[in-house]
Amino acid sequence: MEVMRQKIAIILRVLFIVSTVGFSAVLSVNSQTTPTATKESPESLVEDGHWKRARSNIEPRAKNNPKDGQAAYLLSKIKMAYGDWDGAVKEAERAVAVDGRNADFHFQLVWACGEVANRGSFFTKMRIGPRFKREIDAALAVNPKHLEARVGLMMFYVHAPSIMGGDTKKARALTDEILCQNPENGYFAKAMLAEEENDRAGAERFYLKVLEVNPRNYKALMSVAGIYRSTERNRPDLAEKYAREASKLEPGRAGPYRVLAAVLARQQQWTELDQTLALAEKNVPDNLSPYVEAGYALYTQDKDLPRSERYIRKYLTQEPEPGAPQPAVAHYLLGLVLEKQGRKPEAIAEINTSLRLKPDYENAKKALKRLKG
Repeated sequence: MEVMRQKIAIILRVLFIVSTVGFSAVLSVNSQTTPTATKESPESLVEDGHWKRARSNIEPRAKNNPKDGQAAYLLSKIKMAYGDWDGAVKEAERAVAVDGRNADFHFQLVWACGEVANRGSFFTKMRIGPRFKREIDAALAVNPKHLEARVGLMMFYVHAPSIMGGDTKKARALTDEILCQNPENGYFAKAMLAEEENDRAGAERFYLKVLEVNPRNYKALMSVAGIYRSTERNRPDLAEKYAREASKLEPGRAGPYRVLAAVLARQQQWTELDQTLALAEKNVPDNLSPYVEAGYALYTQDKDLPRSERYIRKYLTQEPEPGAPQPAVAHYLLGLVLEKQGRKPEAIAEINTSLRLKPDYENAKKALKRLKG
């Protein structure tokens, strides 16, 4: 669910869901890894969500070598992170054209097409649906055990109309098949299916099963931390426990620090909070999202608003990563914090800044109307 909860790591939601939820990143399930602080390969930068660094690394390489399929594949992921859906499809198509025997390239095209469809009209969904399925089939033809493609097929079965091949029984059978072949991957697939069916208890149970098989599965740790952080479960002790385990595995990723910052802020553990934020900034200097998480948590709790303001202003000192709150959102939040402190003119100024950056931001429009009323 890392971002949000993003890439705190949810698997893809197929194009047939008409909702505000995007066609999320498909995550590698088997994720026993080494710390990312020293990982600077293009692939690792993309996997770990260091999009700004990845963009500066990959864009020149892809531009200078049109036949570099791996660069096109990575650039497609980067364009998706930045919301350039059509560009993501174009680069994925280029990767497949370079090497049609690469299952990862086919699946990236599945993912990109799904994002376009999910944001399009009903007719767009119906037009892209068959292509979505064809590319899944193409990926599986190259590699019948390709995990992400199999999970994508599972989601297709869950959400596609029956006239186009949807079948929940097939989805469940596929998770059983994956489980028989690889318990870690199978439990993760079952957790994803439970997520799609809004079965939070089932998702929690299966993520914990993943961790029984492999306690070092970063994405399962983050998924469980996200569940326990939620208002529904509200187990800050467990959210903190699993986030700390994830941060030990991946000290170069911002996700665990975001969870810890929110939990510690709500518990008003100021010393630990400041230590965590300092460590996060040291290990992930180009991603200050833990600061805005802490600032938002304090705002919602109406606690230490000057500290909340300080954290949000810190967050606004650099370009955010895709998936983290963008400047318009951060300025809006800062305006709300200032409003709570009785600093109305400053609050109005921040809301105006938010609207200059994002003129169609409805929350900011409502806030401005309230402040001027």
